[in-house]
Amino acid sequence: MNRLIAAMIRQRAWRHVHRAALSCVLAFVWIVGAAAAQANAPVAPERADVTLDGRALFPVRGTTSFPSEKWAQEIGDRIRAIAADPSIRTDSLHVVEDVDRYRILAGEGSAAS
Repeated sequence: MNRLIAAMIRQRAWRHVHRAALSCVLAFVWIVGAAAAQANAPVAPERADVTLDGRALFPVRGTTSFPSEKWAQEIGDRIRAIAADPSIRTDSLHVVEDVDRYRILAGEGSAAS
């Protein structure tokens, strides 16, 4: 009889171990799935403002190879260069809309995009 009781206790203990192990595996799978979903979630592109005389003109988006701060500085430098060039008339400035951007043109040359 003692052997039977001992066998039942061992069986019950193993059942608890199996349940605990299964719970751990399921928790691990859930955590890994949640982490993978976050890793694959789209990330909003980084933005920076193009500034002129301390005023924000418009925001630009960067890329991995060309960060938004660097791009905003580059566009600001181009705008300042055009403003400082007396040979460029203000009536020659115009905006051309492309599929994914606006380009500011000074005469035939591009000032910024």
